[in-house]
Order: sequence, then structure tokens, then C-alpha cells
Amino acid sequence: VTKPDISLQLGLAPNSLGGAARNWLPVLHADDRDTFRTTLDVVLEHRRGKVAQNFRLRGADGHYHWFSLRARPVIGSDGEVIRCVGTMVDVTEQKKSEERLLHDAVHDNLTGLPNRELFMNRLEAIISIARTEDKVRPTVFIIDIDRFKQVNDGLGISAGDTILLTV
Repeated sequence: VTKPDISLQLGLAPNSLGGAARNWLPVLHADDRDTFRTTLDVVLEHRRGKVAQNFRLRGADGHYHWFSLRARPVIGSDGEVIRCVGTMVDVTEQKKSEERLLHDAVHDNLTGLPNRELFMNRLEAIISIARTEDKVRPTVFIIDIDRFKQVNDGLGISAGDTILLTV
């Protein structure tokens, strides 16, 4: 059970995520399911530990929301886990900001194309693969605009940017 009800935030039926955490599996992002399941299994099996995990839940509209869960098990008189208590915070905006920063770090601000750093990283990776795989034969394709510096110098950087975006 979550308070406030996370189900409502996701546009789902009220309390549809109540009860056992396995009820969340159908709306958990596929990439997060194994880690989520493993973490819960360890806590349930050892009857101690903490859950500290970020994961995505799918809303009724099909979009995923990021959540940060910090919880610990509550042990009943029989020594078994009866529930987990903790906090769950929507961190979707934070994750979007992080993704934007990561993207911007390796992409050109004007064109959105991968920058030199990302290009070199990918080139090194494929060369490394090509050294061990005979069937992999990397090819580099270059597009160059002749006398582009003259365009920037003569017409201004704004005109050069417009040409770059058009190409």
C-alpha cells in the first residue's frame, strides 16, 4: 500500500498496486523487473536488509514514471517478513534532467548529432570488435562542406548555422 496512492498518480484504478509487491510486476519496465525481483527475493529470504532502488512504472497512458524506493522489511512474531515500509518518491523529472545532461554532453548543441567524443568512443569500440571478429569491417563516411569557414566569415555564424541545419 502506498500513501498517497501511486496508482492514482499513474492513472490506474485506485489501490491497484496494493498488496504484495509482485502486483507491480505487470507495470514495471521490462529492464527493471529482474533487479526488482532479485532485490525483493533477497530481503524476503534473509529477512533483513534494505531495498534501495530506482525503477519505472507504466502509467495508464503508456508512459513510464521513475520512482526511487527506500524500504526495509518488517518482521512478524513468526520471524517472517510481513511487509516492507519505507518511502517512494517520484523522480521522473530528475531522471529526465539527467538523461538530457548525458545526451547534451555527447551531442552537438546545434545539430543534435553525436559530437567528436561520442564518435571517437564508438569508433574505438567498433575497431576493438573488428580486431576479434573477421566479419566486422568498419567503414567511416565523411561529409565535408567546402569553404565553410568562408561562409561563416563572410555571412556570419548565424548563416553558417542555418546552412548546417539545412544540410
